[in-house]
Amino acid sequence: MTKSIKTTPNRLSDKYRGILSKEQGENLNEHIKQMRKEWDNETLSLRT
Repeated sequence: MTKSIKTTPNRLSDKYRGILSKEQGENLNEHIKQMRKEWDNETLSLRT
Protein backbone atom coordinates (compact mmCIF):
# COMPACT_ATOMS: atom_id res chain seq x y z
CA MET A 1 0.00 0.00 0.00
CA THR A 2 1.42 3.33 -1.00
CA LYS A 3 0.58 6.61 0.72
CA SER A 4 0.92 9.90 -1.01
CA ILE A 5 2.27 12.53 1.33
CA LYS A 6 1.58 16.17 0.63
CA THR A 7 4.43 18.43 1.50
CA THR A 8 3.46 21.80 2.80
CA PRO A 9 5.52 24.89 2.05
CA ASN A 10 7.79 25.97 4.87
CA ARG A 11 6.80 29.60 4.57
CA LEU A 12 3.33 31.09 4.47
CA SER A 13 4.43 33.41 1.67
CA ASP A 14 5.14 30.33 -0.45
CA LYS A 15 1.85 28.73 0.46
CA TYR A 16 -0.25 31.76 -0.42
CA ARG A 17 1.81 33.10 -3.36
CA GLY A 18 -0.44 34.35 -6.13
CA ILE A 19 -3.61 34.52 -4.05
CA LEU A 20 -3.31 38.21 -3.14
CA SER A 21 -2.13 40.98 -5.41
CA LYS A 22 1.06 42.78 -4.45
CA GLU A 23 -0.97 45.80 -3.33
CA GLN A 24 -3.31 43.65 -1.22
CA GLY A 25 -0.30 41.94 0.35
CA GLU A 26 1.32 45.24 1.22
CA ASN A 27 -1.94 46.53 2.71
CA LEU A 28 -2.31 43.34 4.74
CA ASN A 29 1.26 43.64 6.04
CA GLU A 30 0.63 47.24 7.12
CA HIS A 31 -2.60 46.21 8.83
CA ILE A 32 -0.83 43.40 10.69
CA LYS A 33 1.97 45.75 11.79
CA GLN A 34 -0.61 48.20 13.13
CA MET A 35 -2.50 45.45 14.98
CA ARG A 36 0.72 44.17 16.57
CA LYS A 37 1.67 47.69 17.61
CA GLU A 38 -1.72 48.18 19.24
CA TRP A 39 -1.49 44.78 20.93
CA ASP A 40 2.00 45.57 22.26
CA ASN A 41 0.86 48.95 23.58
CA GLU A 42 -2.15 47.38 25.29
CA THR A 43 0.01 44.65 26.83
CA LEU A 44 2.47 47.24 28.15
CA SER A 45 -0.31 49.34 29.67
CA LEU A 46 -1.72 46.32 31.48
CA ARG A 47 1.65 45.65 33.13
CA THR A 48 1.81 49.05 34.78
